[in-house]
Amino acid sequence: MLSSHYLRAVEYAGADGVVSEELVELTVRALRDAGDRALSLHAYPPAAGFYERAIALQPDGAPGPRGELLLALGDALARAGDQERARETFLTAAELARRSGSAEHLARAALGYGGRFVWSRAWVIRSSSPSSRRPWPSRARRTATCAPAC
Repeated sequence: MLSSHYLRAVEYAGADGVVSEELVELTVRALRDAGDRALSLHAYPPAAGFYERAIALQPDGAPGPRGELLLALGDALARAGDQERARETFLTAAELARRSGSAEHLARAALGYGGRFVWSRAWVIRSSSPSSRRPWPSRARRTATCAPAC
């Protein structure tokens, strides 16, 4: 993978004490692409690993795609079933979004923190309640159709 070559180049450059911003930027981009590819193949733990390595290359206050990477990491962790770390990651992404003034990232962090977990809780409640008369999909469609008018 291209990302492993870039990571190795960063390690070697770090051993010499000179790591260029351009090399770090290319490495972060390659790691992000590898994470996105792994996520698309439903390989959630490897995707999380790629995103974590990309985040580790960027200092906390550095400009760049840190917010996007945190959101992608949170998504990968949630899909991998690591709910605790996913929530922590979404909280970190929300704090970064607040500091940078990014409303879009703040909204995505909030949805990531609450959205997936709300649906999983709803499914547990639904599956434990045998008194439901209508099938779940038809009730969901009816609610979605009614929501704007309600």
